Amino acid sequence: MIKVSVISPIYNREQWVENLLNNLQSQTLKEIEFIIVDDGSSDKTYKLLQAKTKSDNRFQIIKSPENKGPYHARNIGLAQAKGEYIGFFDCDDKIPKDYFESLYEQAKAENANIVYGLYNNIPHRIKKIQSMSDKFKVLKNGAIWDKLYRKEYLDTNHISFTEGLYTADNLFILQAFLQTDNIVLTGSPNYEYTIQEDSIGKDAAKQAKRKKDILEVLQKALVLRDTQSLTEGARYEYERFLMRSLCDYPKDKQFQTQFYKILGIKNKPEKEISMKLAILKFIRLFHLISKEKYNKKRQIELVKASDLFDTKWYLAVNPDVKEKKLGAAKHYVKYGWKEGRNPSPKFDGNQYLCDYPEVAEKGICPLVHYIINGRKEGRYYSSVSGEISQPQMSDMNWYGKLRYALEYPIRLQEECDRLKAEIKALEQQMK
Repeated sequence: MIKVSVISPIYNREQWVENLLNNLQSQTLKEIEFIIVDDGSSDKTYKLLQAKTKSDNRFQIIKSPENKGPYHARNIGLAQAKGEYIGFFDCDDKIPKDYFESLYEQAKAENANIVYGLYNNIPHRIKKIQSMSDKFKVLKNGAIWDKLYRKEYLDTNHISFTEGLYTADNLFILQAFLQTDNIVLTGSPNYEYTIQEDSIGKDAAKQAKRKKDILEVLQKALVLRDTQSLTEGARYEYERFLMRSLCDYPKDKQFQTQFYKILGIKNKPEKEISMKLAILKFIRLFHLISKEKYNKKRQIELVKASDLFDTKWYLAVNPDVKEKKLGAAKHYVKYGWKEGRNPSPKFDGNQYLCDYPEVAEKGICPLVHYIINGRKEGRYYSSVSGEISQPQMSDMNWYGKLRYALEYPIRLQEECDRLKAEIKALEQQMK
């Protein structure tokens, strides 16, 4: 009996064939099959796969006559799979030798429909799914490859990939998670994901299609949501998942407006500087206000301008603040954070201080620290529900990049791979 079927789509990646096969052939699980679907490659990918796997009966190499995208290739793999569980692996990633064996053993031990592993050394903040909303809290993004899925469960519920759309893995994940509570979170093993942007990042037409597809996926996800009887908390977490997994292109205001309009949420983009803050800087420039007073007022204005502070939410959660006749942001900066209050569902100040005790020792408001220093220093933060927001390289100063290199070596390698891909694409354009 085949315990796990691993499906790998590949397209014009002859340089990654060796990496793909090294990771799969070293797997310790014996009762396993590998289904590699060549999605119409025009390079040597298919020939290399055939030559290097002809003596290994665990491999099934399928050649698609034309390039129809990774979701079409994965659906071909799903139709051919004979394993009790289904796993996915991309050719440019890395996994431990016992990756599929470990996930399978945990899936069998718990009789799970889905077992959800780790990647990039980021832990699950939720240890066990205990409610409907937990299923969406624990999802970091729309990744499909850090999980195993019971094939019978996928077949019974007709769960497959929507073809022809970028980011359609989000729909697959939502279908899979919506229809079962039998999901197991595991602390191991780690999947090392590699970001490759050379096929999309420099292609304006592909970028335009991706934006259009994201909006279509968002609409389909909301239709899917409305077919289910979700609690209010689950609907909230469902929307948060859509925001963190689909809301890309922060500098494209038109896209952002369309995205939030479809989602039915009024968009409040983060402002780097408010009018009051600009006036404060002007007043301070002429020494019309003391440095101490300026710093206090500046902190309040920075918090007000941040999308990590929600005035309505803060007042609703803390009704006593209204009675004190203090502005919400002013109260949070002066008193709220010291009393363990959070500025919004997006930012858990208590967890931030717990993660960074040196900040707590200095007695600094956690959100103020993140806005002024933390973002530049490559620090992450968590939402109240436990979602972790990863630092962005573009926001960091040299110190932040050094911290990033020491704390997140895997993701630093991803960034290096991304830059190498961009350089390679530019070199090809110049030829």
